[in-house]
Amino acid sequence: MSSHILTSRLGISLATAGHLKSLAPFLTPSVSINLALSGYHLMTGLLLGVVKYYQIHNSKTYTAHPYISTAHRASLMYGFASFQLAGVSLLSSWEESVNVKASVAAQFFFVSAVLTYAIHGFLQDTTNQLRVPHKLGEKRTLPPWLTRFFMISLIVAEVVLLSSPYSWLHLSVHVLYLTLRYHVFRKGAPVPVPSTIANCTTQGAITLAFDGCPQVHINKLLDIIKDGSVKATSFVNGHNNDDIAEFAGVVKREYDEGHHTNLVALDRHL
Repeated sequence: MSSHILTSRLGISLATAGHLKSLAPFLTPSVSINLALSGYHLMTGLLLGVVKYYQIHNSKTYTAHPYISTAHRASLMYGFASFQLAGVSLLSSWEESVNVKASVAAQFFFVSAVLTYAIHGFLQDTTNQLRVPHKLGEKRTLPPWLTRFFMISLIVAEVVLLSSPYSWLHLSVHVLYLTLRYHVFRKGAPVPVPSTIANCTTQGAITLAFDGCPQVHINKLLDIIKDGSVKATSFVNGHNNDDIAEFAGVVKREYDEGHHTNLVALDRHL
């Protein structure tokens, strides 16, 4: 969609439309979810700040309820955390469906946590929601198992699920960088990414080192290289013929597209 169409449909400036057009390829569903929720958390935090001020103003002790203060701070911090999750989603090497599920799970508990804090702050029924009995208003209580289940689920969603994408970031950073800066293949420009990529000084040449790289990433790299009209690239596909057999499809594609295919003999991993 052209910048002029975006301008006419959304009523935004041409410059803003140009920025949106350039960002569009990177606004995947998971990235968009986290960016949208970051705005939600920010606005919620600002509104809770108004509530906090109102309670302070009307309190004889000039203090807001502890859970209003907690909800206010948590919502603002979740806004920043959502930006981080957007970055993780953008660089993650997992399938987009996995990124979406992990993002939705984390955001569900972000929203639920703030909502729970705010409810206790409005009802002013407790200063510790984990204290038994778990009060909800003056007359209602929640079963202990429900609170325990919520906390365990929160830990699993926010810690366990979101920790796994970080272990794959190094692979996707390479793919993302080459997508954004594929001209480095033609101009031999420096590649300021982690040490697993080492660029040589020869004009128009680059060396990529991926230890244990999944086949899907090799195919992505081949797509990028093909788009950049790069030839005579050397691929080291493993240590022996068994490795060649395992990646037979990739090796055939490398050969068919005019690249060199090699083996390397090492007694340790790169």
